Amino acid sequence: MQRSVGLGILVAMLTVGGCTEPSTPVATRPAAPAPTAVATDAKVVVENHGQGKDHDHGHDHGHDHGDEQFPDTLPEAVEDMETLCVDVEDLLAGGHRDDADEKVHMAGHLIEHLRGMFSGSSLADDAKKSASAALDSLFDCFDTMDTALHATEEAKQKIDYTDHEPKIETAIGTLKDLVKGL
Repeated sequence: MQRSVGLGILVAMLTVGGCTEPSTPVATRPAAPAPTAVATDAKVVVENHGQGKDHDHGHDHGHDHGDEQFPDTLPEAVEDMETLCVDVEDLLAGGHRDDADEKVHMAGHLIEHLRGMFSGSSLADDAKKSASAALDSLFDCFDTMDTALHATEEAKQKIDYTDHEPKIETAIGTLKDLVKGL
């Protein structure tokens, strides 16, 4: 339970304060409104965390959230997560740290989208707990990569996807098993 609360606080801090250290303490910033979602052509569009197209939440590393589109079915969303994992692996292996950073951030947002989808699904409670544990594992891996991507140049160069691959593969396998037949 405490781990869940800690992750929730981390997600809230990233949402409110961005991925870099805020210039003012997070506690003094007003809470960000919940993301707005609009269903369009079997996709859910999250429009800049409810802030409009010119929203800036402290990121200074050149990525633009734009309109993020997430599938509206669990099997499609899990497939997208698997694709993002492969993309991050390929980009890091090729030395494309800035492009990998974009995908790592996308993965974080997709993990939170999946978390909401699983919790609101008709799956049994034990399946939801398994999904939550798998998503926690994915979040830990991508959070570690994100931290390194925003650290020193030396730390960026040392990021190796294969350090996280066993946990990522296990988590993706669990999620894929849970959505079979949906």
